[in-house]
Amino acid sequence: MFILSKFIYMSQKKNEVWAGKKIPRIAIANTYRMSENYVSIIKMSLETETIIEKKKINDVRPMISAEYFDEIENLVKADPDFIKACARRGISDMSLVCVDPWSSAGSWKEHEETEKDFFVSHTFAWVRSKKNDNHYAHPIEGVNAVVDISSLKILRVDDYHKDDKDIIPIPKIDNNYEDQGENETY
Repeated sequence: MFILSKFIYMSQKKNEVWAGKKIPRIAIANTYRMSENYVSIIKMSLETETIIEKKKINDVRPMISAEYFDEIENLVKADPDFIKACARRGISDMSLVCVDPWSSAGSWKEHEETEKDFFVSHTFAWVRSKKNDNHYAHPIEGVNAVVDISSLKILRVDDYHKDDKDIIPIPKIDNNYEDQGENETY
């Protein structure tokens, strides 16, 4: 199964449309297979419904598709090692934790001693002080999960502050953009 990671409609320039110039309607799609280490770029005509050009780019991974953001966040928040690392920082309510997956640059094999090349995400985490709080104001420093996106499995959880005295405190000051949630407590 191919997954569509990006779709671009090549629109006409306004001055060309107003001048009555006929411009081909073209779209470009990036697709990939989770099990393989390449991305295909397909250029197609929307008028004739034909493929104009197809290019395979080897040894690359696509951007993380939006549908994986929630899955990765839920996976990480349920991981016992991640929960333990959060508890060491005083976080007990995982519903207030936000986990963002970030793409890992390059090949996993280049960075780790492994034969398998994974489609990897490194995660970063924040915590809200209440339901509608701006979680980005409260980073959880030194805890990152590494996730294989293809299998949706956690490869490891890195806790860079093994000694409790080295833990960087979570900022307590709320820094919200709206009044919403100002009177809520958790």
